[in-house]
Amino acid sequence: MPAYNEQVRRTRRTTATGELLSVAQGLERFHTVNNTYVATAGDATAVPPTSDSNALCDRVLDFYTVSCETITRNTFEVRAAPTGAQADDKCGTFTLTQAGVKGLVDADPGITTENCDWR
Repeated sequence: MPAYNEQVRRTRRTTATGELLSVAQGLERFHTVNNTYVATAGDATAVPPTSDSNALCDRVLDFYTVSCETITRNTFEVRAAPTGAQADDKCGTFTLTQAGVKGLVDADPGITTENCDWR
């Protein structure tokens, strides 16, 4: 049973990291057109919309919440924080920056991005 549970958590992690990559791609497309990651001049909290006019960030998945933790004119960091049954996952919260740097926040001691298939 523990092996099955770990495989379920691993599948959920893959969904979360895929969603982070999708958000980052949307932010990069927005930046290409507007030369900024911020949607409204002077408002660093304004997140670019998607084509269906929903916010690009702040996505709630079944077992993760995706958000733009930091967004400025030239930088961003998006995060996927585990929720519900995934909340106690050893990998903690996944992060991704505009530079493509992948990381973890609140992971168990000794756990790295490689342990969580976030390379």
